[in-house]
Amino acid sequence: MNFDWVAKRIWKKSLPLFAGIIFLASATFTLSATAQEPTMPLKEQIIGTWDLVANYAERQDGSRLDAFGPSPSGRYMLDAGGRFSYMIYGSGRPKFVSNNRREGSPEENKTAVQGMIAFFGTYIVDEATHTVTWHVERCSFPNWEGSDRRTTVTLNGNDLSYTADPIPSAAGPYIPHVTWKRSR
Repeated sequence: MNFDWVAKRIWKKSLPLFAGIIFLASATFTLSATAQEPTMPLKEQIIGTWDLVANYAERQDGSRLDAFGPSPSGRYMLDAGGRFSYMIYGSGRPKFVSNNRREGSPEENKTAVQGMIAFFGTYIVDEATHTVTWHVERCSFPNWEGSDRRTTVTLNGNDLSYTADPIPSAAGPYIPHVTWKRSR
Protein backbone atom coordinates (compact mmCIF):
# COMPACT_ATOMS: atom_id res chain seq x y z
CA MET A 1 0.00 0.00 0.00
CA ASN A 2 1.29 3.47 -0.91
CA PHE A 3 1.09 5.44 2.37
CA ASP A 4 2.22 8.71 0.74
CA TRP A 5 -0.76 8.58 -1.57
CA VAL A 6 -3.15 7.86 1.34
CA ALA A 7 -1.66 10.66 3.47
CA LYS A 8 -1.95 13.16 0.61
CA ARG A 9 -5.54 12.13 -0.05
CA ILE A 10 -6.51 12.48 3.62
CA TRP A 11 -4.71 15.85 3.80
CA LYS A 12 -6.53 17.16 0.70
CA LYS A 13 -9.93 16.10 2.04
CA SER A 14 -9.19 17.38 5.56
CA LEU A 15 -7.65 20.72 4.61
CA PRO A 16 -10.99 22.56 4.23
CA LEU A 17 -12.13 21.11 7.57
CA PHE A 18 -8.94 22.22 9.36
CA ALA A 19 -9.14 25.66 7.75
CA GLY A 20 -12.77 26.01 8.86
CA ILE A 21 -11.92 25.01 12.43
CA ILE A 22 -9.04 27.51 12.57
CA PHE A 23 -11.23 30.26 11.11
CA LEU A 24 -14.06 29.63 13.60
CA ALA A 25 -11.64 29.49 16.52
CA SER A 26 -9.99 32.79 15.56
CA ALA A 27 -13.35 34.48 14.91
CA THR A 28 -14.66 33.32 18.29
CA PHE A 29 -11.52 34.60 20.02
CA THR A 30 -11.74 37.95 18.23
CA LEU A 31 -15.43 38.41 19.06
CA SER A 32 -14.96 37.50 22.71
CA ALA A 33 -11.94 39.81 23.01
CA THR A 34 -13.85 42.66 21.38
CA ALA A 35 -16.91 42.11 23.56
CA GLN A 36 -14.75 42.30 26.68
CA GLU A 37 -13.04 45.58 25.76
CA PRO A 38 -14.67 48.37 27.75
CA THR A 39 -15.82 51.43 25.85
CA MET A 40 -13.57 54.36 26.64
CA PRO A 41 -15.48 57.07 28.53
CA LEU A 42 -16.17 60.32 26.68
CA LYS A 43 -14.02 62.21 29.21
CA GLU A 44 -10.98 60.14 28.16
CA GLN A 45 -11.77 60.36 24.44
CA ILE A 46 -11.85 64.17 24.34
CA ILE A 47 -8.54 64.73 26.14
CA GLY A 48 -6.00 66.31 23.83
CA THR A 49 -5.50 69.14 21.39
CA TRP A 50 -8.00 69.83 18.62
CA ASP A 51 -7.72 72.06 15.53
CA LEU A 52 -10.73 73.90 14.12
CA VAL A 53 -12.31 72.46 10.98
CA ALA A 54 -15.62 74.35 10.77
CA ASN A 55 -17.60 76.90 12.73
CA TYR A 56 -21.00 78.39 12.03
CA ALA A 57 -24.11 79.36 13.92
CA GLU A 58 -27.70 78.57 13.02
CA ARG A 59 -30.40 81.17 13.57
CA GLN A 60 -33.99 80.39 14.51
CA ASP A 61 -35.10 80.86 10.89
CA GLY A 62 -32.53 78.25 9.77
CA SER A 63 -30.12 80.74 8.19
CA ARG A 64 -26.39 80.45 8.84
CA LEU A 65 -24.12 82.97 10.48
CA ASP A 66 -20.37 82.74 9.84
CA ALA A 67 -19.32 84.92 12.78
CA PHE A 68 -15.61 84.37 12.12
CA GLY A 69 -15.65 84.58 8.33
CA PRO A 70 -15.21 81.85 5.74
CA SER A 71 -11.93 80.30 6.99
CA PRO A 72 -11.45 80.73 10.73
CA SER A 73 -8.70 78.99 12.66
CA GLY A 74 -8.66 77.81 16.21
CA ARG A 75 -7.44 75.43 18.86
CA TYR A 76 -9.26 73.62 21.68
CA MET A 77 -7.28 71.85 24.41
CA LEU A 78 -8.63 69.64 27.18
CA ASP A 79 -6.46 67.99 29.82
CA ALA A 80 -7.07 64.95 32.02
CA GLY A 81 -7.41 67.16 35.10
CA GLY A 82 -10.57 68.86 33.80
CA ARG A 83 -9.02 72.10 32.51
CA PHE A 84 -9.47 73.53 29.01
CA SER A 85 -8.52 76.42 26.77
CA TYR A 86 -10.36 77.46 23.62
CA MET A 87 -9.72 80.01 20.91
CA ILE A 88 -11.11 80.84 17.49
CA TYR A 89 -9.75 83.61 15.26
CA GLY A 90 -11.57 84.89 12.22
CA SER A 91 -10.09 84.97 8.77
CA GLY A 92 -8.94 88.25 7.28
CA ARG A 93 -8.52 90.24 10.49
CA PRO A 94 -6.65 93.40 9.43
CA LYS A 95 -3.47 94.46 11.21
CA PHE A 96 -3.46 97.69 13.20
CA VAL A 97 -1.98 100.65 11.33
CA SER A 98 -0.13 101.78 14.50
CA ASN A 99 1.46 98.33 14.96
CA ASN A 100 0.54 98.62 18.66
CA ARG A 101 -2.42 96.74 20.16
CA ARG A 102 -3.05 99.54 22.67
CA GLU A 103 -3.25 102.21 19.95
CA GLY A 104 -5.84 100.78 17.59
CA SER A 105 -8.56 102.93 16.09
CA PRO A 106 -12.14 102.30 17.26
CA GLU A 107 -12.82 100.38 14.03
CA GLU A 108 -9.63 98.30 14.38
CA ASN A 109 -10.50 97.45 17.99
CA LYS A 110 -14.06 96.51 17.05
CA THR A 111 -12.88 94.23 14.25
CA ALA A 112 -10.26 92.62 16.48
CA VAL A 113 -12.71 91.92 19.32
CA GLN A 114 -15.58 90.72 17.14
CA GLY A 115 -13.24 88.58 15.03
CA MET A 116 -12.14 86.24 17.82
CA ILE A 117 -13.13 84.43 20.98
CA ALA A 118 -10.73 83.00 23.55
CA PHE A 119 -11.48 81.57 26.97
CA PHE A 120 -10.32 79.01 29.50
CA GLY A 121 -11.51 77.30 32.65
CA THR A 122 -12.60 73.90 33.88
CA TYR A 123 -14.94 71.36 32.36
CA ILE A 124 -17.10 68.43 33.42
CA VAL A 125 -18.45 65.60 31.28
CA ASP A 126 -21.88 64.00 31.58
CA GLU A 127 -21.40 60.57 30.00
CA ALA A 128 -25.14 59.82 29.87
CA THR A 129 -26.07 62.91 27.85
CA HIS A 130 -22.76 63.29 25.97
CA THR A 131 -22.46 66.85 27.21
CA VAL A 132 -19.38 68.82 28.16
CA THR A 133 -20.01 71.82 30.38
CA TRP A 134 -17.34 74.50 30.53
CA HIS A 135 -17.01 76.69 33.60
CA VAL A 136 -15.50 79.82 32.06
CA GLU A 137 -12.92 81.49 34.29
CA ARG A 138 -11.60 84.15 31.89
CA CYS A 139 -12.81 85.14 28.43
CA SER A 140 -12.16 87.73 25.74
CA PHE A 141 -15.92 88.40 26.03
CA PRO A 142 -16.14 89.36 29.72
CA ASN A 143 -19.87 88.59 30.00
CA TRP A 144 -19.04 84.85 29.88
CA GLU A 145 -16.65 84.98 32.84
CA GLY A 146 -18.04 82.92 35.70
CA SER A 147 -20.69 81.33 33.47
CA ASP A 148 -21.29 77.71 32.51
CA ARG A 149 -21.52 76.91 28.79
CA ARG A 150 -23.00 73.52 27.85
CA THR A 151 -22.13 71.67 24.64
CA THR A 152 -23.52 68.42 23.24
CA VAL A 153 -20.63 66.42 21.81
CA THR A 154 -20.38 63.88 18.98
CA LEU A 155 -17.15 61.96 18.35
CA ASN A 156 -16.39 60.26 15.05
CA GLY A 157 -12.85 58.89 14.95
CA ASN A 158 -10.54 61.91 15.17
CA ASP A 159 -13.37 64.40 14.68
CA LEU A 160 -15.14 66.12 17.56
CA SER A 161 -18.29 68.11 16.82
CA TYR A 162 -20.60 69.93 19.14
CA THR A 163 -23.59 72.17 19.30
CA ALA A 164 -23.83 74.62 22.18
CA ASP A 165 -26.78 76.01 24.04
CA PRO A 166 -28.36 78.95 22.20
CA ILE A 167 -26.58 82.29 22.50
CA PRO A 168 -28.86 85.30 22.94
CA SER A 169 -28.70 88.05 20.35
CA ALA A 170 -30.67 91.18 19.45
CA ALA A 171 -31.54 89.41 16.16
CA GLY A 172 -32.70 86.31 18.07
CA PRO A 173 -30.74 83.42 19.58
CA TYR A 174 -28.43 81.29 17.52
CA ILE A 175 -26.88 77.85 18.05
CA PRO A 176 -23.15 77.38 17.45
CA HIS A 177 -22.03 74.31 15.46
CA VAL A 178 -18.31 73.61 15.73
CA THR A 179 -16.15 70.78 14.36
CA TRP A 180 -12.58 70.01 15.43
CA LYS A 181 -9.98 67.48 14.28
CA ARG A 182 -7.51 65.91 16.68
CA SER A 183 -4.08 67.56 16.27
CA ARG A 184 -1.25 65.33 15.18
